[in-house]
Amino acid sequence: ARRAWNVVRRDHELVGVTTQGRADLMLDEDGAPLRAEDHPGGRALADGVAAGRTIGIRRTDGTIGWMEARSVPLRLAPDEAPYGVVTSLSDVTERKRHEDELRLAERRVSSILEQASDAIVGVGLDGRITFANRAAGEIFGCDPASLPGEAIDTLVPEGLAEVHAERREAYLGRPVARPMGVGLELTARRRDGMTIPVEISISPVETPSGLEIYATVTDVTERRRIEAELLQAAKMDSIGRLAGGIAHDFNNVLTAIMGYGQIVIGTLPAESPAAGDVREILRAADRAAELTRQLLGFARKSVLDPAIHDLNDLVATMEPFLRRLLGEQVALVTRLGADVGHIRVDRSQMDQVLINLAVNARDAMPDGGTLVIETSALDPADADELLAVAGDRLAVLRVTDTGLGMSEAVLAHAFEPFFTTKPFGEGTGLGLATTYGIVRQSGGAIRVASTPGEGTSFTIYFPGTPAPAPAPAPAPAPALAPATVAPAAGAVGHAGRRRATILVVEDEESVRALATKMLERAGYQVLQAPNGAAAISLVGTRLDEVDLLLSDVVMPGMRGPELAARLHAERPSLPVVFMSGYLGVSEKGGAGLDDATVLSKPFAPEELLETIAAKLAASVA
Repeated sequence: ARRAWNVVRRDHELVGVTTQGRADLMLDEDGAPLRAEDHPGGRALADGVAAGRTIGIRRTDGTIGWMEARSVPLRLAPDEAPYGVVTSLSDVTERKRHEDELRLAERRVSSILEQASDAIVGVGLDGRITFANRAAGEIFGCDPASLPGEAIDTLVPEGLAEVHAERREAYLGRPVARPMGVGLELTARRRDGMTIPVEISISPVETPSGLEIYATVTDVTERRRIEAELLQAAKMDSIGRLAGGIAHDFNNVLTAIMGYGQIVIGTLPAESPAAGDVREILRAADRAAELTRQLLGFARKSVLDPAIHDLNDLVATMEPFLRRLLGEQVALVTRLGADVGHIRVDRSQMDQVLINLAVNARDAMPDGGTLVIETSALDPADADELLAVAGDRLAVLRVTDTGLGMSEAVLAHAFEPFFTTKPFGEGTGLGLATTYGIVRQSGGAIRVASTPGEGTSFTIYFPGTPAPAPAPAPAPAPALAPATVAPAAGAVGHAGRRRATILVVEDEESVRALATKMLERAGYQVLQAPNGAAAISLVGTRLDEVDLLLSDVVMPGMRGPELAARLHAERPSLPVVFMSGYLGVSEKGGAGLDDATVLSKPFAPEELLETIAAKLAASVA
């Protein structure tokens, strides 16, 4: 007893002390003061039978010792009421501490299991579920409390239960912690019968009731969707690079065809049969140029003229044209949201996006239907982070039809160039591919959702931009400069004006020869080079004699902007005109090149001459 109370006194000093007298020093198992009537001695005395419980004793040194107290009633005769009790105390402090630690650990484990985002399911050797956490209920679409006691096969897709049972038996022969179904596409079955892709890790766990297998199940539906989108984006980017490269080379060929065609037709009498043939050649070249522009739009490498536009204004302006395009069988409904805001896009390409989506919808509604065009604003915080659209505000354009819809197989290829479900000869398969390229080139993102028989919805997200400042009154257009210029300052041997000298740098021989011929026929003096290194070597110390650089952008070795930067280092005022059907305005790059003009290929002779003359005139203004 003295050990239990931990008092520094002799044993006989405890004699005469009642349990009630020390009740304030006794604690229940939950740490609350022990009530006198709950003391085992009091209960044994009152009930006449032995009583026991674990009690805490506040020792004189302030610590608490835990005792297993057992009280036995004392009687003078078997049939008499007890006159006292004898209480034995066993020190169980260490056992109590271990039990408390175990309960705390169990609570921690239970909390971790319940808060886990993955489903955790325990399965006994008989194949029945012994445990299921909160996430298991969410993933399998049921109350997790309903799972214990059920066969684990109820969560296995139909047709796989037998295989699953065989694999479970094989695993029990050598149970180790490992991923389940390595290299296999695993699926699980929800309560509603729907199957979902999952990843599973299993571990053997020894429990008081024997060996159990605990499985961690991860629903990877969203991850698979993201992976598919990223794979599709990578595939589209690769196809875009290929399409852009092909279109770039094709533009060079078209530039030569259209340029020489214009030269030839200019030398023929209007009534000449050959003139008609050449005009047919030029019309075919125009159609080919349009196809090339579509390819470059998909590849996101076309030359843009972006400006700030109100999205609602863009839709409203195109509405009458779209009604005529759709015909009487298709009803067009526009729902323009309030305060949608402005976007920075190329106006002609934005019109092309609306036309492409409208045509796609019209073809999907052969018996008529409804096309709804809506605009709205969206806070980026509410947008899918995979959109990767920058800005403090997003402008949303949604185009929805009530047409035939697309299957998942068709939907997976919707934006691929040359993919079409239309009969041969009725579609190029470039409409949606071009739309995708234009949207991405404008910094936006596009999503499509479709259900067979119910229709299709395209949702486009554009980064919002502040409204433009009021435009100043337009200045009068400068007069075009002639093919002659004033002599350079300090030049010797020139009287009056001299012929302007143009440095033409182009790796495609046919385009270089065509540009040279056009410029020389217009009265310019031309220096020509096939690449940047040859151009630098050609001009040498004669750079002051060059009045304008006309250069391709994409060339082997040294790109056009790099060549211009090298020449600007010695002659900062040198005017520059780029020729390209491959370059976006924002990609010109190079310090000091903001004033460069981009001439889109293929171009007509008059376009080239007007661009050169205007640039020369601006340089001396």
